[in-house]
Amino acid sequence: MLIHVLKEKETLEDLSRIYKIPICMIIRANMEKAEEPLRPGRHVLIPPYGFCDYMAEEEDEVFHYIRYTVEEGDTVFSIARRYGTSMLRLLEKNELCRPEEIKPGLELLIPRPKEGYYIYTVKAGQELFDVEAEIGMDEAELIRLNKLAGDIYPGMQLIARVQH
Repeated sequence: MLIHVLKEKETLEDLSRIYKIPICMIIRANMEKAEEPLRPGRHVLIPPYGFCDYMAEEEDEVFHYIRYTVEEGDTVFSIARRYGTSMLRLLEKNELCRPEEIKPGLELLIPRPKEGYYIYTVKAGQELFDVEAEIGMDEAELIRLNKLAGDIYPGMQLIARVQH
């Protein structure tokens, strides 16, 4: 991995454009430093293209993949909702930086939760312990499955395991 030293007013979007890799890859490569603010002088790891595929080994425990060709009127939200997956996983798997990048005719790999898993959407006011109580999973497993490095927020989509 390369190390980039941030300059004044440089953003993740700038780094994405400079290195021609999706923002999600840069974020994922720097999960251990997620709490640190972006400011001049900060060292940011720049992963090789395809980093998310390399890191996705554990996700295959949870997802299987189908091919889908984007149609007129599709959005990342509508596709994710239709196939019961998360928008973040859909963007990551297809190495897209922003939802606006999908266009009719684009072929996507859709990560669909395997049997025993589903996508849970965090509600307003919920903390991690509230989610744990509601879905019956322990904190360690939630953190592992979702690679959580910071706080959760309303609307965040989490991988959850069906509890029997």
